[in-house]
Amino acid sequence: MFDLRLAEQLDSQWRTASAIRRRLKRYDYDTNEMVNALRKLAKAGRVERKEIDTGVARPANRRLGSTITVEYFRKLHDDETSCHGAITGGEGADR
Repeated sequence: MFDLRLAEQLDSQWRTASAIRRRLKRYDYDTNEMVNALRKLAKAGRVERKEIDTGVARPANRRLGSTITVEYFRKLHDDETSCHGAITGGEGADR
């Protein structure tokens, strides 16, 4: 139930899970719960998800990978031409 309400409240701007949590004022859920719910929605095809490699070396705990990555989510977008949105700042970027 929480997952479906979450999908309905997203907009077309790419945001991190913690930014979505702050925007929706859902402080009753921690960021890990929010990420898990958003990942489930992305796997089900209800929201878009992308992972950006920051290129910043991870100083410890290499089992998670050698560099830090950031996950972004947004409402499922019909027009795939603006897929990268405001993150890349390319054409069709959502502002």
